[in-house]
Amino acid sequence: MSEEVFVGIDVSKNWLDVAATAQLQPRRATNDEPGREELVQQLVKLKPTLVVLEATGGFEATLAAQLSRAGLAVAVINPKKVRDFAKAAGIAAKTDRLDAQVLARFAQQMGPQVHPLAGDQQREIVELVDRRAQLVAMRAQEKTRLSTAQPVARKSVRQHIDWLDAQIKDIDSELHGTIGVPGRRGGCGEGRTSWRGDPKPAPCVGRARQP
Repeated sequence: MSEEVFVGIDVSKNWLDVAATAQLQPRRATNDEPGREELVQQLVKLKPTLVVLEATGGFEATLAAQLSRAGLAVAVINPKKVRDFAKAAGIAAKTDRLDAQVLARFAQQMGPQVHPLAGDQQREIVELVDRRAQLVAMRAQEKTRLSTAQPVARKSVRQHIDWLDAQIKDIDSELHGTIGVPGRRGGCGEGRTSWRGDPKPAPCVGRARQP
């Protein structure tokens, strides 16, 4: 029987620091579309039992949704619970890499449970992630077009890019509201979001509650 693997990801505005209990060396990825996509592909191959992220004011929402859409179990945890866990374990130093290791250990030792949400909420997550990917692809095309566009067309291209930026931001807000805000869309009380994704059927989305 293969060893279970638990992954912790410390999320900031620009970076993703990743650690695992086994089979994966600590690493850092950029918190942008290419960085998240590469990380998701790597974790799909790793097949962890659970991926844990700390709630960071919304920076974690898009990654959590992408991980779940790829079929991975994801939990977004209340930061206070992680701090209490680290204190009990005697871990005082604070670095992004160490935080990721603490999150991996938290996932392994505390085992946040998955409590499914309603099917329409599951489908909404899938739709939002897919639509965001479409908008990001269109924005990339427009940015490429801008570099070669004649002056007469540049204003229109820039306006379209601005519109796409706004649409992507709106979807990120929707994902944050669906995933990480207590009291909204089936609020989570003292827990945070936890969900296992599987595109066929739609991902089972739930709330994490620690013992």
